[in-house]
Amino acid sequence: MIDLCMSLTTHQILIDHKNASRHNQYHCHLRSIADQKINMKEHMIKQSQSEKEDRLGKRMILTLIPAISPFIVILLMYVEDPDSTLLRAVATWGNELPAVISAKNPLMSKVMDIYTKTAVLVAIIFALTSLKIMTIKKDHPNAKIIGALFAYYLLYICLFYPILFCNQELTTSGRHLRLMSENDILLTFCYSTFYAGVFVSTVMLFWFTIGVCKVLKERR
Repeated sequence: MIDLCMSLTTHQILIDHKNASRHNQYHCHLRSIADQKINMKEHMIKQSQSEKEDRLGKRMILTLIPAISPFIVILLMYVEDPDSTLLRAVATWGNELPAVISAKNPLMSKVMDIYTKTAVLVAIIFALTSLKIMTIKKDHPNAKIIGALFAYYLLYICLFYPILFCNQELTTSGRHLRLMSENDILLTFCYSTFYAGVFVSTVMLFWFTIGVCKVLKERR
């Protein structure tokens, strides 16, 4: 009788152990499925972020190429007629604006400088038409992304305030700028570079600002 009871008890213990083992396996399986879903969701978010960045980069290039082409038109107009009425009219219209010019070619450089300033407007229009895809990565704390944003503001002001709001003479500037002011083609390349720099940096300014605002709004 005692042996029978011990046998039944042992059998019950084995059954309970097996059930507990199955229960643990079931929970481990559920946990594994949940982890896979989380990993898949994170992968999809990263992939979506990467796709948005690619789309934004391609749009920037497709916008920048035609936006720079007027510099070539200005160069050709000046080569064709160094005293072009149209170029003089544009230069006269923007005569009161601060400018980065070359004393060796004041007319062409003045017109190119005026056009360079339109990069900010083009960048603003670009940003307004790209709001939906302007996002940033969300794996940083609020303090860090806000600090990075204000650091970029400071860098932007330091780099582009002299180009956009100050009077400068290229022939008395740094060695590379003096070299570019010696030749009309190099001068055109110089202003094209200024334009590209202002455009890309202004777009990035709006991109970071909009992205940070979206992240902070989601975390409230």
